[in-house]
Amino acid sequence: MELADTLHWLTSLRNLGSRLGVDRMRMLAARLAQPESCAPVFHVAGTNGKGSTCAMIEAIQRAQGRRTGLYTSPHLMEIGERVQIDRRPATNERIGELAEQLRPHYDAIAQEDKAMAPTFFELITAIALLEFKEQHVDVIILETGLGGRLDATNICQPEVCVITSIGLDHQEYLGASLAAIAGEKAGIIKAGIPCVVGKVPPEAEAVIIARAQEVGAPLYFVRDRFKAGLPLTNLEGAHQRWNAGAALLASELATRLPINQALAQAALLNVTWAGRWEDLTLSDGRKLIIDGSHNEEGVRIVEPLLAQLREPTIIVGALGAHRARPLIEAAARYAALLILVRPDNERACSVAELKTLVPPSYKGEVRTALVADLFPAAGQCAAPGDPLVVLGSLYLVGEVLARLHGRALPEAGMQDRLLTAKKNVPKVDPAELPQWLIAEDDDYMVFDKPGWLVCHPSKDGPWSSLVGAVKEWKQSEVSYLIGRLDRETSGIILIAKHREAASAAQTAMEQRLVSKTYYALLKGILPAPILVDQPLGPDETSAVAVRTAVREGPGTSPSATFFEPILTGGGFTLARVQPHTGRKHQIRAHAQWLGVPVVGDKLYGGDESLYLEFAEFGWTERHAAKLEMGRQALHAAQLDFRSPKLTRIFKAPLAPDMRAFVLQKMGFSAEQLDEVLGS
Repeated sequence: MELADTLHWLTSLRNLGSRLGVDRMRMLAARLAQPESCAPVFHVAGTNGKGSTCAMIEAIQRAQGRRTGLYTSPHLMEIGERVQIDRRPATNERIGELAEQLRPHYDAIAQEDKAMAPTFFELITAIALLEFKEQHVDVIILETGLGGRLDATNICQPEVCVITSIGLDHQEYLGASLAAIAGEKAGIIKAGIPCVVGKVPPEAEAVIIARAQEVGAPLYFVRDRFKAGLPLTNLEGAHQRWNAGAALLASELATRLPINQALAQAALLNVTWAGRWEDLTLSDGRKLIIDGSHNEEGVRIVEPLLAQLREPTIIVGALGAHRARPLIEAAARYAALLILVRPDNERACSVAELKTLVPPSYKGEVRTALVADLFPAAGQCAAPGDPLVVLGSLYLVGEVLARLHGRALPEAGMQDRLLTAKKNVPKVDPAELPQWLIAEDDDYMVFDKPGWLVCHPSKDGPWSSLVGAVKEWKQSEVSYLIGRLDRETSGIILIAKHREAASAAQTAMEQRLVSKTYYALLKGILPAPILVDQPLGPDETSAVAVRTAVREGPGTSPSATFFEPILTGGGFTLARVQPHTGRKHQIRAHAQWLGVPVVGDKLYGGDESLYLEFAEFGWTERHAAKLEMGRQALHAAQLDFRSPKLTRIFKAPLAPDMRAFVLQKMGFSAEQLDEVLGS
């Protein structure tokens, strides 16, 4: 199979999410003849510092002349960074080869029990273990992905465990308190296996001690081993010396892997670990420091390094306000200029949200920018100041490093995605699909999607999306989605049955050889047809990262939408709409700009707090009181393909709830409505 197809398969599994638990990983490992047992293992958990500690253990072991296998996550630029032999990342081609070895096992497990099918993260973990086995490594260093007790890496029987630190992060998965989080991290402790403990709070230490006593595991504290002073390392910061202590102590305790102390300590002075207070020199000679301290504990341990800088320019971007607040508060204590950016991630804070977190006491200048504008070419940064610091999300760090080194931008689809509770997302019974199927032939299936259904593969499993349900219904691995609609937009969805049909349709889409017609219910009266030719870009005034807005300047793209009113009444307009470009949320953003927002639109209808509330709690009484419909009244009515390889017209009748709205709230008869729809 082609590499692109294999990586697409892995990406599609990411959309199903990562689920905590080790049973699936144990089943997969058993089918692979237990690759985690091919060499002695160091198993490392912790809120912060686990990646650095893994890199240090690897350096120590490689300095002893051993062949090392290093597994860490997430990656910064390329997925092969997660799977390294002697610190050489695996190529995409090698990742693809190993994934194809796993695919038959995945298929067999999924056919027997879909709930036991491995997740994206579990498959990447298995890829790493297979590579380590096939490359005959002498030692394996495994970093946990999240927590420890239920992490995929916890199938190993290690030589030594390490818990680097405990802080408040990922509380939605690991628990709300330090004690609860410590309990999850301490889940890697096993009977008779020595466990090294770094610098942890007292309440976390108590939990770790209790767990070790419960299972009968000896504990070794870094503070006790290095009373005379922590080991030196070339990585900056006092916290890295604690990590160095944990790495050296763990190596000393691995009795099957004896070390030479002089070689070990020399290795600690020559460790590389990207994005952790990484000191770079720009092409114009200025200093740029990049650090992925993305949570409260990380900020606290890196703040002494910020304090040593003289009037730095600090660039900040984060995922989630709970992480952004301590980042911005720390940056504001030292920055001469604060530049707020939004990392390329669906969970990233908008710059408008970041602005609200800047302390009132900050007297320096605050700017907002796009990452692409700040780092326009290899070795360059357009921000003023010297030194410069990039601080925050590892996704931001990866994008900045890629731009600085002239590399391809990281692909978000190859990062982990955890399942979270989704409110108000009904499941699909594949038996329902025939009632939505408008047409079917050897090439395509044409569906009239209801206004509540997710189109694309969903991380909530196959029954939460149209594509997933179609695969279940047809018992097919292949299902090519041609375009997609927002969850709340109803209407035409085209699914190709094979690659040639998909290529014909997608090429027509890309070359704009297809016209799209929508029906929209608008709140207000649109008196005459109008072409809105206004550029769209990220809405930097919004707390919602996905919202776009009409504006000029960097980061915007041309966008044109034609609105034609066909019925007006009761203070509403039924319009026929044709987008001439393909901007995100284009129709809704342009309708809002016209002053006639789409009926039922929570995001562009004037009060975006409705959207934020819906995202957290689902449909509430406030939504029912504020909105005229339970979803945005937008319907994809027609796709007209006019290309050399595809000349077809696909149509879907107006959605029943929109018909009812026209009849009941706009005061028209069914005959009047059918007449204008047929014109």
